[in-house]
Amino acid sequence: MARRVRIVTETGSEYIWEAREDGTHWLGGKNVPNPHSKPIGEQMWQIEAPEQAPRKGHEWLVFALKSLAKTDPLRMTGGGKFTSPVSSIEDGSEEA
Repeated sequence: MARRVRIVTETGSEYIWEAREDGTHWLGGKNVPNPHSKPIGEQMWQIEAPEQAPRKGHEWLVFALKSLAKTDPLRMTGGGKFTSPVSSIEDGSEEA
């Protein structure tokens, strides 16, 4: 089982954060690109474990997996995400 959380921001970006039983963390979704944020696409990217869980009304910060080189195609585009304030959080789990 994996913990899967759907996060929507005030600007309309939607993220899926997955914490798997093996201790890895993954992020995917459809973010709204802007001059400070590259689109991450719909694939799942392995990320560092977030320092804080997303909180409604607050920005959320995640980082690309640090063990991957900046030029590695498996590294999340932009190296991480600093989201706009979170407007909704749907917490659930599903079969991995």
